[in-house]
Amino acid sequence: MKRAFIWMAVMVAMIACSRASAAEDEYKGGISVNYWIAGFSGDAEVRDVDQVGDTGVVIGDKLDMEDDLGLDSPQDVFEVQAWFKTLPNHRLSLGYYHVDYSGTNLLSRTIEFGGYELTADAPLRTTYAVDRISILDEWDFLNKDRGRLGLVWGTQLYIIEAGYEGTEDVTGGHVDENETLPLPVPVLGLGGAMDLAYGFGFRGQVCGMYAGYEDNSASYIDLDAGLTYDYKWLHLGLGYRFINTAIHAEDEEGEFEADLNTVNDGMVFTVGANF
Repeated sequence: MKRAFIWMAVMVAMIACSRASAAEDEYKGGISVNYWIAGFSGDAEVRDVDQVGDTGVVIGDKLDMEDDLGLDSPQDVFEVQAWFKTLPNHRLSLGYYHVDYSGTNLLSRTIEFGGYELTADAPLRTTYAVDRISILDEWDFLNKDRGRLGLVWGTQLYIIEAGYEGTEDVTGGHVDENETLPLPVPVLGLGGAMDLAYGFGFRGQVCGMYAGYEDNSASYIDLDAGLTYDYKWLHLGLGYRFINTAIHAEDEEGEFEADLNTVNDGMVFTVGANF
């Protein structure tokens, strides 16, 4: 979160005294393909609260995404993006990518997860695949000769397939849990671009959300920034993307709790065309 506020302050200061990209002045839209080396880290914990007399006993283990669940990181991700000028000082951007971190790991210890006790020295296969569809509008309230800065708002729709297969410790039975979850995330933030010299420029965007209700909360931040190069219709880019998701959930009866904290980050390489 701190780096996001630093980025916003730098963008405002630089654009306030600086010119919009020549390519963006000349063209009405563009399409590009991003190659993202998408790392994945974090942890997950699902806890059941059992009553022993008058005391609630919490049962569940915190699991590391890579060390315990064996998720395969980083992954090569290809993303298709397009942008169009719509109303005055408005830009509509669309994007889609798919990433699959699914992997298999040999458990080094017996763990409690999702109401099951999974045995040690047995394979655990974890499924975690994501499709993301992004629809964002940017309204440029600051539009100088050499740069622009605007309010970004819209929705990022995540379609998440998550599950695991393992062996129950006591019975030796096969455990197979899988679920597909569509998750629309409304976001609000800032985006902008600045022309440097000789076709080079800087672009960036940070957006996110926070929601809380009683003992449940969710936060999300998506930071994407980097250098660009435009020559005639050709558009190239080199940048960095950071996505952080944190969720805490409890049921009304206090019998179930869950925490998820993940980070997706890595370098992004872009090639595209303006029109």
